[in-house]
Amino acid sequence: MKIIYIHNKKARRYIIRIIDHNTVRITIPWGGTEKSAKRFLEENIKTIQEKQNEIPHAFFEKDKEYLNDYFSIKIIETEKNWKVTEKVKKIIIAVPHHNNIEDENIQKEIQKAILKKLKKEAKIYLVKRTFELALENKFKINSIKINSAKTRWGSCSFNNNINLSAYLLLLPSKLIDYIILHELCHTVEKNHSSSFYNLLEKVSEDYNQFLRKEIKKYSPKILPYYFKKM
Repeated sequence: MKIIYIHNKKARRYIIRIIDHNTVRITIPWGGTEKSAKRFLEENIKTIQEKQNEIPHAFFEKDKEYLNDYFSIKIIETEKNWKVTEKVKKIIIAVPHHNNIEDENIQKEIQKAILKKLKKEAKIYLVKRTFELALENKFKINSIKINSAKTRWGSCSFNNNINLSAYLLLLPSKLIDYIILHELCHTVEKNHSSSFYNLLEKVSEDYNQFLRKEIKKYSPKILPYYFKKM
């Protein structure tokens, strides 16, 4: 286990923060010592290990298949060079056996390959679904564009141009619809007024409050636990 010790003059007590499965950060208060911090760690080691076991793996593993409703990812080990093979609704990522799958750079390459596929599938599904929901709820839109924005799930311009992040395909379908409907409502109400939320509540079948909380569990990042692992 990697232990990171940080001194903080404003801290009033020793604080343990679990970063991931292998890393723990301990904040040492004013007047505290690393020796006391180690003793504090030992006293809480069982609780720390239990909480670490509850954390979903934040890295993609070899010889595993990850899938959602739109495409699947298969990661295999190979004796040859790194290779990404794209098929219909599927990508196969071959990682050389000598590479450490948990290495940050390897994970970034995997995420890059997944994002490429994500954008392709998003241009098919999200555009189609947006037109369906617009027609169903009588919204008028000008255009739909797919991007790879990490700061927002979607946006709507003053001229009713809808922009959607490809990362939306990482969400459950009910949340994808909620985000699309949110942006479609902006074609009528340009701000987040009470009229806007009343309209959103109407078209999202009274799920507005529930889905607004649910969406906060996700972020525009390619994380393995957003997929089913086989």
